[in-house]
Amino acid sequence: MRRLLGSVLVLGVAGLVAIGCGGKPEGQPIYSLGPTGPPTGAAATYDVRKFPNNPDGQVVSPTDVLTAHAFTITGSADFLDLISVNVELESVQGTNLDPSMFVTAYLLLDSVANMRADPAELASPVASTAVSFAANATPVTFSLNVPTFPAPYRINPGTSHDFIVALAVDPARIGPGIVGFQLEGKIPAAADLLLLDGTRNQIPATPGTGNFGDSSNPTLVGINHDLLISEIGMVGASVEFIEIYNPSPDVIDLANYHLTDFTDNGAANGYFRLPAGGGNFGPPGGAAVATTDFTVRFPGGQVNPGEVIVVAIDGDTFATFSGFTPSFCLRNPGAGQIPLMLTWDGTTGQVPVFPSPAVPAANGVTLDDNGESVILFWYDGGNVSGMAQDLVLDVDIVHYGINAQPQDKGGVGVDGFDPDTTASNYPAETPVLTQAANKAPIAAGSFQNTISRIDYFEGAEVRGGAGNGRANGDDETSEDWSNTFKAGPTTIGAP
Repeated sequence: MRRLLGSVLVLGVAGLVAIGCGGKPEGQPIYSLGPTGPPTGAAATYDVRKFPNNPDGQVVSPTDVLTAHAFTITGSADFLDLISVNVELESVQGTNLDPSMFVTAYLLLDSVANMRADPAELASPVASTAVSFAANATPVTFSLNVPTFPAPYRINPGTSHDFIVALAVDPARIGPGIVGFQLEGKIPAAADLLLLDGTRNQIPATPGTGNFGDSSNPTLVGINHDLLISEIGMVGASVEFIEIYNPSPDVIDLANYHLTDFTDNGAANGYFRLPAGGGNFGPPGGAAVATTDFTVRFPGGQVNPGEVIVVAIDGDTFATFSGFTPSFCLRNPGAGQIPLMLTWDGTTGQVPVFPSPAVPAANGVTLDDNGESVILFWYDGGNVSGMAQDLVLDVDIVHYGINAQPQDKGGVGVDGFDPDTTASNYPAETPVLTQAANKAPIAAGSFQNTISRIDYFEGAEVRGGAGNGRANGDDETSEDWSNTFKAGPTTIGAP
């Protein structure tokens, strides 16, 4: 999921989103403006070009800033002083993103040429301005006026400057409901980019080979980077379910995603040993026999931005009691043939370990009302022999109630379904006692009570590449579920 269709909104105190962007064709200006005039006397021109989207568009914390609309100004025979830029924002493709959520606009110099609005760049913007837009009003426009004191922003002859336009967001206005919205930004006309030459004359602004009103690749709005477990219903054996939400701006393919509640005997047994193909990554004999636990694989499908899917333990009974048809189930697909999750067949030392067609899970498989550990993880070698991957990757983990069984797999070595015999070690994780102290509550009473996610940034989860998380190496065992989940009436079907 490293390539994005666009950039995304960032939640948090200083959350930022950058706006609309297109590609930068080589050798052909997207925008071209007229001659600079005296003092050189040369018929010099300068080009303004868009450049590509931020290639790393996942939002993983409230401080992340993403780039979508960006452009390059290249000087020519005379120096140019940048005075102002006018930008227009609008929602596109039938979406209705509310511009009143934006509070500050920035013009930034992309000084390290990574197409990201980095903290150092935000600390020294070329220009910034407070913005206040009416609710649901699009398009809207704003001006970024560049200070001229103590010195103007100067583009010397022959040099190129990459710029980013970004917006700060009021975190109180952001929530799951905005995921999937699209927004684009553009410089509406050549006159909306104002530069002065060496004689303080305004540069003639006449469109050349491009069109200033064009904007491509609108921003896709999202508030996280990968799938999240958003709700768990554990009361009532016939109506148990796990809801999974896509808060990202990407369509996510489910083919390599797995789901389990099997954590047993410390680090000796657990889902994370799946690549070794032994019998200790899932419940003894597989979920098709009499056991309470499961390790299953999604049979395929995809999850769109802002969409939820529901995995029921007992498909047809769940649909009857809840009135909600689940996306997948572990057993009892009913007359409507709810797609079955692929269950481990109990064999060891061979692949595939999740055969198709699926075998229904046993009647004993259930979620413990008093506590459970539910893990969503990713592994691309589970059905293919010879894959050179030793480790599974965590996507989301939720521990709830007193019977949850947190595990610390840090330092555990696993040799996967690859030709070599060299094991790889899992990175360090949060200690088990800390995980246990951070458990989510349980939902007592009727089956209509569940635990549901209230924090889509996963609280103070440790970020930054040192963990076992599929996205950015996050440590999924470090989330404080006691603060990111709450118990209450079900909100099934909605994040």
